[in-house]
Amino acid sequence: MKMRKVLAFTAATVLVAGMMSGCGGQSKNDGSEVKAAGTEQQSGKKITIKFAHSIPSDSVISKDIETFAEKVNERCDGRLEIQVFADSVMGDDDAVIEQIGRGSYMMNYVDPALLKDYCPDYAIMFAPYLYDDVSEIKELAFSDFGEDLAQKCADAGITVLDNMSGYYGTRQTIATHSVADLNEMKGVKFRVPSTPLQIEMVKAMGASPTTVAFSEVYTALQQGVCDAMENPLSLIYAAKFQEVAKHVTMTSHIIAPDGIIISTDVYKSLDEDLQTILKEEAVSFAEYTTEHVLADEEAIKEKMESEGVEFHEADTEAFKEACQVVYTKFPEWSEGLYDRAKKALGHE
Repeated sequence: MKMRKVLAFTAATVLVAGMMSGCGGQSKNDGSEVKAAGTEQQSGKKITIKFAHSIPSDSVISKDIETFAEKVNERCDGRLEIQVFADSVMGDDDAVIEQIGRGSYMMNYVDPALLKDYCPDYAIMFAPYLYDDVSEIKELAFSDFGEDLAQKCADAGITVLDNMSGYYGTRQTIATHSVADLNEMKGVKFRVPSTPLQIEMVKAMGASPTTVAFSEVYTALQQGVCDAMENPLSLIYAAKFQEVAKHVTMTSHIIAPDGIIISTDVYKSLDEDLQTILKEEAVSFAEYTTEHVLADEEAIKEKMESEGVEFHEADTEAFKEACQVVYTKFPEWSEGLYDRAKKALGHE
């Protein structure tokens, strides 16, 4: 797919209301693009939203995003069109999130930790060993706790259409050797994205975090820039990391939620029926992509084994205990955040 230009937007000096219950302020655009789109709605012109994400186009989630776009486009009957751009062709997640926060007509599918600049508290939903099983993702997302986080993020400039209720997969570790024991983690150059939560998690495991963009991980593993990385099996396989690293350790450290995001200003500028369509289809997407990812995980494991990948079971209790320190590393989180998340899940 050819790269398509992203329009540049000038950020104004208007600030979103400052820190409130774990949500930081972000600069926003001057609203000119949103106003222009509102005028287009009144004149009957079609609005185009670019859904730019970093997920490999061959993955089940990427295909489900295409389905989401098709369903929205069909229901909007020519008034709104979503165009999908996979494989980071419009920039990495951080770059796309920044554009969305400035009012660009874009979407992305991201984990809650990536929204750290808009609502730091959201990262708790991506914390290590928080959930007992996949069903708890939806439970937390639509609890009062999850609804509150979604509202605070929307107030800071980014609306999460499905409240982070989608299942991205259970994150495992692929490396050039087994890391089933914490001692085997020592000295490992472990690739992480630029999210403080995952950086602190990898440190807690005893490895050395190395920040590498997802699109560069294959080469980084191949050239020894990093020895390990973590992601759900479906994404590991779609990105072909098993070609350059032959050991998967089932650390199961994060049962990972993700959500579809859009600029709050853009979302509010749409007619109410279009807002409803986006919300309904995003929640529906979260449900069917969860089913598809769950079904895909076992099949992917078998495929990887047939390609010579060795699987190892981690000492998960030891990893879980080691990762408890992560919850003490974020003074920007609101007081009692971890305990409130556990209470919402009934883990008291």
